[in-house]
Amino acid sequence: MTTGATGGESPAHAAAAGLAEIDRSIHRQRARDLLGDRVDGLMVTSGPNLRWLTGFTGSAGTALLTPDELVLVTDERYRDQAEDQVDGAAVRVVVTRELREPVREVFEGAAIVALEADDVSWELHERVADEWLPQVGLVPLAPSLRTLRSTKQPAEVVRIRRAAEITDAALAEVLTGGLVGRTEAWLAWEIEGRMRDAGANRAGYDLIVASGANGARPHHGADQKVIEPDELVVIDVGAEVDGYRSDMTRTYVTGSPTARQEQLLDTVTRAQEAGVAAARVGAVGSEVDRACRDVLAGDGLAEAFVHGVGHGVGLEIHEPPMLGSQSAAVLEADWVVTVEPGVYFAEEGGVRVEDTVVITEDGAQRLTRAPKDPVLG
Repeated sequence: MTTGATGGESPAHAAAAGLAEIDRSIHRQRARDLLGDRVDGLMVTSGPNLRWLTGFTGSAGTALLTPDELVLVTDERYRDQAEDQVDGAAVRVVVTRELREPVREVFEGAAIVALEADDVSWELHERVADEWLPQVGLVPLAPSLRTLRSTKQPAEVVRIRRAAEITDAALAEVLTGGLVGRTEAWLAWEIEGRMRDAGANRAGYDLIVASGANGARPHHGADQKVIEPDELVVIDVGAEVDGYRSDMTRTYVTGSPTARQEQLLDTVTRAQEAGVAAARVGAVGSEVDRACRDVLAGDGLAEAFVHGVGHGVGLEIHEPPMLGSQSAAVLEADWVVTVEPGVYFAEEGGVRVEDTVVITEDGAQRLTRAPKDPVLG
């Protein structure tokens, strides 16, 4: 998928599904290392970051982190859920609808407290600054916890891999029934249903099925358009397993492809292969983007590639690093990213090919593995 609310399983459910436990003590230590000596505490309001630190998946919660403790503040609706999901030895749970007093108590004596600049509203910032902690200096956390999440533990990669496997299988099952005569919306719902049946918590995002001219819109929402013979169909799908997402795109042509369709499909597939080959430890994001664009440029298609080549995937479908022509991110081992070149033409539609890959010392390992055979009868 080119550049909600969190739900998920309890630790018991994750274990029952054969998923190794995520060691959140590693996440907590990395967050504390980020604070260093210059910041006395951190207020975490983002749902994905809250989950990353504590395991809590409720829709109402705030984490208060200091060098010595981590406090999860939530309300009575989530009392039992919080006790079930967090490690009580590492996280103190405070159940209240009033956030002010826990904030004052945890950060008493602090000189500098960091807030999540990419999540905190202006209203909350003003309330903390003027009413709750008027004697404390507030700073934006930099880099963000979203950036720390780029590096995945093996247990996190296992969840993304499981999501990818479920996605591959669901797409294969739906394709056996053919595309012509189906509506885009029907296909999206059918794929999501099969993913849920196979163990996904939900789709990883609003699935994209874009046929004919709709394919020229990279983020087209599946609608009631009926898929016709001899047109391109872009299918962008992914599942969520225990909070972690997969992301994959395949493009098909229904019937006998024209020479032009064959060219587009072949060139974009080769561009994607070049991008995956370029994605390795030490590579710069812009280099991965350029590897794809160079192949497209060779066939005169570079101007039709209108978005970046990829993005990180994990607890959010779009998270750091962002890979594009201006990306300075240097790829590291255990990062999970997409590689997804595409070309788009208003009358013809679009072609995009995308895989989720994990960066290893040996290169990029594909997690999504659905065949790229583009022609469907």
